[in-house]
Amino acid sequence: MTIVLSIIQIVLLILAAIGLAAYIHQIKLWSQFIEVSSIIIIVVATSYLIWKVIN
Repeated sequence: MTIVLSIIQIVLLILAAIGLAAYIHQIKLWSQFIEVSSIIIIVVATSYLIWKVIN
């Protein structure tokens, strides 16, 4: 469980860095894409962890 959370945290950190770089360089499409993909990762990870706790 700790490994999964660490991997998720690293992926989100990388996505946040890419999104920030895209925002600074005014690449709106990439910035929005990174934002949406980060939200999807958070939702999937949260659902997975809730499923693991229930089962």
